[in-house]
Amino acid sequence: MGLEIKKVYIEGHFMETEYIKSENLNIVEKHFAERHNSEIDFFLDNNSAKHGNLYHGKKIYPIEILKNFSSEEVRIIIVSEFYDEISYQLQSLGFKEGIHFFNEIIYYTSQIDNFIISYMKCGRTWLRFIIGNMLIKYQDSTEEKDVLAYTDGKYISKINTRIKAYHDDNPHLRKPDQLELDKSRYYDKKILFLVRNPIDVAVSLYYHFTYRSKSNTKPIDEFVSEYIPGIVEYFNIWAKQKEMIKEFLIVRYEDLHKSPLIEMKRISQFFNITLSEEQIQEVIYQSNYKNMRSYEKNSTKNPQLSSNLITEKDFRAAKVRKGVVGGYISELQQKTISKMEMFTTKNLDKSYGYF
Repeated sequence: MGLEIKKVYIEGHFMETEYIKSENLNIVEKHFAERHNSEIDFFLDNNSAKHGNLYHGKKIYPIEILKNFSSEEVRIIIVSEFYDEISYQLQSLGFKEGIHFFNEIIYYTSQIDNFIISYMKCGRTWLRFIIGNMLIKYQDSTEEKDVLAYTDGKYISKINTRIKAYHDDNPHLRKPDQLELDKSRYYDKKILFLVRNPIDVAVSLYYHFTYRSKSNTKPIDEFVSEYIPGIVEYFNIWAKQKEMIKEFLIVRYEDLHKSPLIEMKRISQFFNITLSEEQIQEVIYQSNYKNMRSYEKNSTKNPQLSSNLITEKDFRAAKVRKGVVGGYISELQQKTISKMEMFTTKNLDKSYGYF
């Protein structure tokens, strides 16, 4: 007789249940039910503000509630690109991967045809804001109030597809030799690959880990020196396989700053979003730094942006922190700058056009 599954939980977008849109949840729940003959009982979330609330008619609890059950009583579905972080947390509570918790993000993403892929802190939130504003204009609709939802797998009827922004392989959690080399699951997809000067990426990542997630205590020069090789390797892995992917578009953060009209035309054409030049100019204004900062400051709908660590005088924990090109010059010691520029020049694939 097979194991009777008494309770099934779902871990959301970095355990943020609000960000699992209804249609996305249905895809995952149906697939899990087919494999395990079980339905979702309730949700888990690390955000205490949500505990006790209902989502899709089912209650949200803190992860600590799992301590009330034996491991044989539960099955946990993880639907998040931050699978590794959630996995570590569950393992610390005695749960085993593939037995007690399952990575449903792999199945979910297999159902999507269009991706925005990037290393963390390449300007992804800004790009998602741009594309969300494009789609709102294209559909002439504001039915979805959260502009970032348009790039989180939401079905977009007018272009008959879904677009998913994704930090494939969680590269910020891995050393260079731990990065996944095989991208064959993307060969039949459309990929917009967002890149940024690796040194700026590392500096921005330092602020995120130090002031937002509070997981770093290393000084900035040491941190940047440690992370640059992994960023460069991640970019190189994708450069080697870009020719095998059905459609592959590289967008540089720096070019979005320098030539927003040109870049936004490329992006809109890539995703089959037909806009006039006037509409694109409106999107440029809507997506500028000031409006992005305001969106983050006043964001209550999107848990990815909200943070109680951001104050009027201290934006170090913000997603939208500075929004500049070449900011590392004023952040790092000159010897670190020289060393990292030399390393990047020598090792980064030349197709990206840096240094």
